[in-house]
Amino acid sequence: MGVKYSIVMPVFLREAKHKRVVLQTLDSIKNSSADYELIIIDDGSTSKTAFLDDYADVVVRRKNKGISASWNDGMSKATAEYVVIINDDITVPVMWLQELSSAFNDAKVGVSAPQLGGMKVQPKRHPMTPVTYSHTFYPGYCFMLKKDRFYEPFDEQFKTSCGDVDYWHRIRDAG
Repeated sequence: MGVKYSIVMPVFLREAKHKRVVLQTLDSIKNSSADYELIIIDDGSTSKTAFLDDYADVVVRRKNKGISASWNDGMSKATAEYVVIINDDITVPVMWLQELSSAFNDAKVGVSAPQLGGMKVQPKRHPMTPVTYSHTFYPGYCFMLKKDRFYEPFDEQFKTSCGDVDYWHRIRDAG
């Protein structure tokens, strides 16, 4: 019998000092998780990443293709029923996988993530024009999918951002 959770973590290590943050994330996963496989996609790091092998069940090293392509590559390697996409710069609490997967008890749920809403942001391109999100927003830094629900590839035209937002819209549009 396989694991219940596949955790996909893209890593793009450009500076040696970022290694400390990645290690904090990896230790957090190791100390707060059970019944999982860890799939790391090294998305063309320019710093040394051999240490990733000590934590991951699978490490894919390739040239930089962007975040959406990394998510897709990790999803294609996932063997578990639940697939978590996580950034390399956060820490997770105990029982986080169980809490995220419990949302799927509702047959209408297509994605589970920490919930944010009513956010006001200042886009970098238009610093004088704040945008307020009045709808529920699911962040791309940590979210869970279930293979028997909406489980489609991310649009790889999104290299650095917005691939998650596009995905949420597609889930919503699918009903």
